[in-house]
Amino acid sequence: MINYSVMNTYKKILASLMLVSCFFISCTKDFETINTDPNRIDQISPGTLLNPIIYEVASFNMDRSAAIDFDLMQVMLPFPSPTGGIHRYDLSDNIGSSTWNTYYKWIKNVKETYDAAVNAQDPNYQAIAMTLNAWIFSNLTDCFGDVPMVEAARGDEDIFHPKFDRQQDIYLKILSDLDSANKLFNTSRTMVYGTDILFANNVSRWKKFCNSLNLRLLLRLSERTELNVYDKIRAIVNNPTQYPVFTTNTEAAVLNLTGVTPLASPWGRPVDFPTFRAAGAFFIDSLNALNDPRRAKFVSQARSTGAGTPTIG
Repeated sequence: MINYSVMNTYKKILASLMLVSCFFISCTKDFETINTDPNRIDQISPGTLLNPIIYEVASFNMDRSAAIDFDLMQVMLPFPSPTGGIHRYDLSDNIGSSTWNTYYKWIKNVKETYDAAVNAQDPNYQAIAMTLNAWIFSNLTDCFGDVPMVEAARGDEDIFHPKFDRQQDIYLKILSDLDSANKLFNTSRTMVYGTDILFANNVSRWKKFCNSLNLRLLLRLSERTELNVYDKIRAIVNNPTQYPVFTTNTEAAVLNLTGVTPLASPWGRPVDFPTFRAAGAFFIDSLNALNDPRRAKFVSQARSTGAGTPTIG
């Protein structure tokens, strides 16, 4: 005897399986096309990351100078502050964590910029990436000494625990890279991947930045006679055609912050400043004694408390 009840059950199960199969087939059909955002790029040009690198690293350095240097030097202090902190020379073990993480984040972006420049066969962007890499690594090794460099930012190659390089080797590498970058710059070739926020695509000034940074780092090593530093300094100074450097302040690598996004100051706007910071007395007293013209950049003029001339405070 045929059990129609069982057959109906089998038919229902088969129908369900077919329905599920159709569902998965419909979900995976043209999956790549459907899930591709037409409003976002899927690959970068040599100029895509250039401005973010320049702004983010420069603004981070400004932020750290305000958050750490000012407090350590007793210039601008949290007020009132009944507890410990940097201004009381109470430094936590993780005080350098943000510096480490931020620099390596943007080193990875510099590497992406360099690779894109190589693919585009654009020597100027290659040289710029090498210059920025040297700048960031010089700050990184100055902060921490021995750090990963050769194997850094190579997670895509399954290098998740890069070895540490000696500080001396790091300096030799970045000085060599800066010399190579100087030879790569081609001032007769224009930069076509957007306008950079530091030098507005002026290749000559980028080249001067490269050599000026090289000279600056050599000066930091001036007491290491075994590195032939003075011979390298003379080679740059005595050959301005081959190694052009900054000769005026107007040429310098200064990122001008307009206060308008994306060039907003990491210190915030003066109108947003709260009253929870105060200037150190010895700092202001020293500025007053010297009649220093920079006083107005740090503090406002104190209100008069009665007779006499109001003082800066």
